[in-house]
Amino acid sequence: MKIHLLFFFGLILSTLIVTTACDSVSTTNPKTPEELKAALINKNWELRSVEENGYGVYAPESDSMYTLNFSAGGGVGGRILCNSCGGNYSISPPNRLFISGYFCTEIACQSPRHPLDFSEAVINQSNPFYFDDNRLFITVGKEGQSTREFRFAPKHATKEVIMARQEDFDRSEWPDGMYQLDEANIAGDSLYIKITYSGCGPHDLNLVFNNYFMESLPVQAYAIITHKNEACRAVFRSEETFDLTPLKKEYRKGYGNGEGTIDISIRQNGETETKLRYEFD
Repeated sequence: MKIHLLFFFGLILSTLIVTTACDSVSTTNPKTPEELKAALINKNWELRSVEENGYGVYAPESDSMYTLNFSAGGGVGGRILCNSCGGNYSISPPNRLFISGYFCTEIACQSPRHPLDFSEAVINQSNPFYFDDNRLFITVGKEGQSTREFRFAPKHATKEVIMARQEDFDRSEWPDGMYQLDEANIAGDSLYIKITYSGCGPHDLNLVFNNYFMESLPVQAYAIITHKNEACRAVFRSEETFDLTPLKKEYRKGYGNGEGTIDISIRQNGETETKLRYEFD
């Protein structure tokens, strides 16, 4: 009797293990449509930047200007400026996202200084997409031609620094509010700052590298902090954290893997500079 009972419970246990393995999906390295969907849904994705051929060309003035959120039932919502939007989505192999029937309310929003053709680029077409470190990347454009990558992150996720294209960097194409950098330090791959700025309300900030790597020992990289320019005189203080990993990856393209050291200079309003040393393995 004991032998039969042991066999019976062993059979149930093995069945549960197989069923659980089949029902589970990977959200760390999603590949199948089921895994991709599991990584996509139930998050409020905020557009953080746009890259063109591998380099940053755009960052929204506010993290909430362009958002997407996907449901398990195939619905997609979001915002474009002050308008709420909704539609449907589907996922097809290999790793293609199709957003269709997307419509928005028609409120006359205040036009940003730096608008983006978000709906024309992302909506009503099938685009390759993937995930990396819990971030969503949607690629727009045909192979062999100029491509743009729309880079999203969940709300409240730590921001990555933006590596802008150096050759034709135009400061006027980026938000240019004034600021005072009160404190800055680096720990590991994270850069922490305390900053004071003026405006009509709290601002979302980005750290943009626009000149790198100046040959010296160690090499140098120059960055600016971007946030929207408003006429209001209210003063705000903020503490921000930025992930320096994109800077490290760009360094390794030219100098190889292994240990590295970069002297970082953060320019304030085109005048003074704050200098930091970034060392990594």
